[in-house]
Amino acid sequence: LLCVVWVGFDDNRQLDLEGAHSAAPIWAEFMKRALQFRQYRNAQEFDAPDGIVSATIDPQSGMLWTPSCPTQRQEVYIAGTQPLAACPLHGAGRQNVTSVSGWNTAPPVSKPALSDDGLRGTPESRPLPQVTARRPETARREIAQQESPPPQNPKPEKKGLFHRLLGVFK
Repeated sequence: LLCVVWVGFDDNRQLDLEGAHSAAPIWAEFMKRALQFRQYRNAQEFDAPDGIVSATIDPQSGMLWTPSCPTQRQEVYIAGTQPLAACPLHGAGRQNVTSVSGWNTAPPVSKPALSDDGLRGTPESRPLPQVTARRPETARREIAQQESPPPQNPKPEKKGLFHRLLGVFK
């Protein structure tokens, strides 16, 4: 049951009454009478219609709640608009990580060993450098073209509201 009461003049004149003295008494009397009807006395849960989903979120980030989040809230969404990622503010992705004993921690990622030439990985796994042969004057011309951006046409300055109004009278 939802009830909204607005009290005021249609022509925006000042009412000089607070809501506690104008709208609240009307709202209270309506709600008292409405609750006398049988169907409003025993409100019950209802099944959500198709296309509506709920998710437990962290109210601070609006993302999915994780066990490390201090608070949680159940929110209702139209299917497809609910958050899919875990809360990044309170250690998302670090659940079940024990820093004292090292239990439940991921094994360290080993880096490939250094090869004879001082580069990591095997020679077969490293990408080959791209080399292109050019004449020196062609290379200098290409570098000069890259350094100076092409000239751009200046955009016409937008006129302000005052200038547009004056333009009407010309």
